[in-house]
Amino acid sequence: MNYKYRSIAILALFLTILDLTAKWLAQKYLTAPLELWPGFLQLKLSYNPGIAFSIPVPNLAMIIATPFLLVALLYGIRHACNMRHTISKISVALIVAGGIGNFINRIWTGAVIDFLDFSFWPSFNLADAYLTIGAFLLIIFYGKIKLKNS
Repeated sequence: MNYKYRSIAILALFLTILDLTAKWLAQKYLTAPLELWPGFLQLKLSYNPGIAFSIPVPNLAMIIATPFLLVALLYGIRHACNMRHTISKISVALIVAGGIGNFINRIWTGAVIDFLDFSFWPSFNLADAYLTIGAFLLIIFYGKIKLKNS
């Protein structure tokens, strides 16, 4: 495995383990909401059988579609971006970790475990944050990442 992809795989593995551990801890210990910042942030266990913002999609459809979507997305990123750039590597690792973390969670529990609950936003988990941050980094820094064929 090429060094640039090995570093992505190692980071993605670490982030996936962190996400799954956080979900396991939430499932095991969050028997009641835990207020961290009253009126703003609490840890609260919930199960999301849908996709982003609880949009309903059958779990089996997501289990089948996720690997294909992830591979297609990675193929597009790999061919559009110069993977020697650190921001590209971090973005891909975040997207891979987020996709795999939620994918494994769907297989094990039939839903995605959410536990971060801001008063102004739907509940989410680390994998959701990884996906959002990874996509955001690619969008924000895309102009700074030299295209492969340019």
